[in-house]
Amino acid sequence: MKYFGKYIVIFCTLLGISALSQTRYEQDFLELWNDYNDNYAYFEKQHIDWAKVKDIYQPQAAAIKDDAQFITFLEQVLQEFHNGHVSLTTNLPSSNRIIPSGNDLFAEKRGNYYFIADVKPQSGAEACGLKPGMQLLKFNGKAVGEELKRFLPKYITSYNESMYSYALNMLMAGTHDTQREITLIENGIEKIYYPDAHKPVRPENFLTTNYCRAT
Repeated sequence: MKYFGKYIVIFCTLLGISALSQTRYEQDFLELWNDYNDNYAYFEKQHIDWAKVKDIYQPQAAAIKDDAQFITFLEQVLQEFHNGHVSLTTNLPSSNRIIPSGNDLFAEKRGNYYFIADVKPQSGAEACGLKPGMQLLKFNGKAVGEELKRFLPKYITSYNESMYSYALNMLMAGTHDTQREITLIENGIEKIYYPDAHKPVRPENFLTTNYCRAT
């Protein structure tokens, strides 16, 4: 029994050393992970491998140096939920707009192609001339399919419709600090639209002011 007690002391000492070796950001990440692990009710329904999320992101948390990096990092972690209602209460200028409230247009994947599904009335997107049914090619000069990878879950490599919908609409929402450049194909011709070039149109002047900028 005296040896057992000695091993308990050694084990507890090792746990203390392990905790001290973790950075503040790693400890905060683990706290967030545990909070969701204990309280989030939809892991099974959404088929989220939360344990694998921990394995992927904990090493990254250990390398974070400042608060801005940590905010960006947590935004990436929360994307694993592919749920626009899961978000932080803070952001950076470089942060993505929150969906669905930050969207002025919505898109969908049909086979291997992407299309505008809906446009918010009296928004910059509508005033610019974007309409449902238009085929999307590029976002800020890069192929939509490639850009989606930034928003798709990392714990899995085969994606369902919900995951693609989340990723596509996060991409279309854009970030706070960068004007969106959306390239579509119309009648075989590529055209570029800039929905953020002007503020959304007020109802009283919507019919008389042309905010469209396409090239």
